[in-house]
Amino acid sequence: FHYRFHPLFVEVLTLVQSGVIGPLLHLRGNFSVRIPYFAGSLRHEAALGGGAMMDLGCYPLHWVRSVMGSEPEVQSAECIRSKTAEGGAQIDVTMQARLKFDNAVVADIGCSMADHLSRMPDTSLVLEGQHGQIEVNGLITPHLANNIKLTTADTERQCSVPGHSTYYYQLLHLQDCLQGKAMPLTGGKDAINNMQLLDQIYQQAGLLSRGLCRQQRGRQ
Repeated sequence: FHYRFHPLFVEVLTLVQSGVIGPLLHLRGNFSVRIPYFAGSLRHEAALGGGAMMDLGCYPLHWVRSVMGSEPEVQSAECIRSKTAEGGAQIDVTMQARLKFDNAVVADIGCSMADHLSRMPDTSLVLEGQHGQIEVNGLITPHLANNIKLTTADTERQCSVPGHSTYYYQLLHLQDCLQGKAMPLTGGKDAINNMQLLDQIYQQAGLLSRGLCRQQRGRQ
């Protein structure tokens, strides 16, 4: 996940860990952008891993996991299915899911690739704590525009974090790892955990996991 290496997300983690908003209570993450259907679109083919949750929702899911540093349980999920894509009964155009972490922190994540949306992506994360709130925008393309708004009982301030694209910092980290100057942030288990949660969200929403969609297609 390229976003994880940008100074914007590093700053978000620094603010949370500083305790400025107190213990976290509720997290909200969203990634929505218009992705119209066309013949052959892999995002609209379930057997190829299509669906809004797979393409977009995997990011807010990873945001909340990275902030919390632990794994949640999927409490509920609901979706809007495609009416145009071939096999659209298994394609989620919009998905909403509720997660719960061990310390009773709740996270609501959402995503959509519906036709009525703007081509300008909404990539937002809101972290609500006992003493304040952090609102972040621009997590996927922070080099184009980003904003952090910190609100507490005593203050309200906003800032943007300068920098290059997320991929630039991801590549720098890879270089440091290859040169022995750094260790990978996460291992393969992180990707597996994210995918297992995606599977559970699909199941809670009444859809097949993308792996089962692929198996089903192979038997046809």
